Amino acid sequence: ALLIGDELTLVDGIVEGEITRQRTGESGFGYDPIFKPMESDLTFAQMSSADKNKISHRGRATAKLIKLLGNLK
Repeated sequence: ALLIGDELTLVDGIVEGEITRQRTGESGFGYDPIFKPMESDLTFAQMSSADKNKISHRGRATAKLIKLLGNLK
């Protein structure tokens, strides 16, 4: 969410994928060992932080926010 003056802007980030049957990987937290995004053969827990952040819902929302801020006049 971004609030400038009285104007509220909301951005989102969506990652489609699947819940795996087995926990795989040691990184991350929460659902990372059991969530495999569609665009990868790895779970979030198997990815480096940099790779995960590029496709995570938070990373996608942040990218939208950065683009929005760049378009402000």
